[in-house]
Amino acid sequence: MRPKPDYYSNLIEVNKSNTRFLFSAVARLTNCHSAVEPSLPATLSSDDFLLFFNNKIKTIRDKLDAMTPTISPEQAQAVKLVSHINPSVTLERFTAVDQAEITSAIMSSKSSTCILDPIPSRLLKDILP
Repeated sequence: MRPKPDYYSNLIEVNKSNTRFLFSAVARLTNCHSAVEPSLPATLSSDDFLLFFNNKIKTIRDKLDAMTPTISPEQAQAVKLVSHINPSVTLERFTAVDQAEITSAIMSSKSSTCILDPIPSRLLKDILP
């Protein structure tokens, strides 16, 4: 009988190009079966969307600033640190796309699927349009 590490190493090697199998195996081994139901409130606007990502970026930049060592004005001038943040930019509306653009984007995407996806990518491609 083979030791467990050898068994799993071989299993991973044989299935290294099958991401669905690998994710499933990891979920089984770690007892990590997520039952999260993703949902978006219908009342979200494009401004809510923009605000969410602006806040995400601001948080990341604040954390990076806190981690970045202080440099002298001469060093800053030499490196030419420039920030391109323009907080006055707002997202007024989304640009309409046609069915051909959507179909092209879906068909050119990877077929791998995340447990949070409402429909498996492979199935979506199979039933498109």
